[in-house]
Amino acid sequence: MGKILKNPGSSVAAFGAKDRRQKSYSLDDYKDMAQIANEIGKRLLDIGIKYCFHQHTGTTVETEKEIYICS
Repeated sequence: MGKILKNPGSSVAAFGAKDRRQKSYSLDDYKDMAQIANEIGKRLLDIGIKYCFHQHTGTTVETEKEIYICS
């Protein structure tokens, strides 16, 4: 994925969470999402691309509380 982004000269990649499929998620669910996001960020940074996580309405990371759980 990173090589595809790097090829046209991208320097930043933004990704978001999956669609909200249930009313709430456990702290472990958010820890898993944060670990995955951190790993993606490390791998992209190794090839010179900055990673940012984009929260969005209708996803598992939407509210201010959910954003801070993942940080």
